[in-house]
Amino acid sequence: RTEKIKEFLSAFDVFILPSIYEGFPVSAIEAQANGLRCFLSDKITEEAVLSKNIIRLPIKNEILWSKEIIKYKNSYKHENISDRLKKEFDIKITVKKLEHFYNGFIEI
Repeated sequence: RTEKIKEFLSAFDVFILPSIYEGFPVSAIEAQANGLRCFLSDKITEEAVLSKNIIRLPIKNEILWSKEIIKYKNSYKHENISDRLKKEFDIKITVKKLEHFYNGFIEI
């Protein structure tokens, strides 16, 4: 366990997640927040795609994965998605969304 996620991710050139059964990968969110180009399998939920630095690839095509990763090896482009992340994951906003949701079910 570490709290130095940003420091570790800053050392990466790209983030690769060729997962078969991943649902909503927090690791991919953290990588995007750090501005990394991310290569994610097509099995990962679309809700995890928050930036333009995402390339989704079919999990069963290893040749395509290697070609795409090599193609982008010298094209690092930082994308600031902090505003979008705040809208999606900020605890204060999430609490308000939940309150609004549950208030719709409660009759007083």
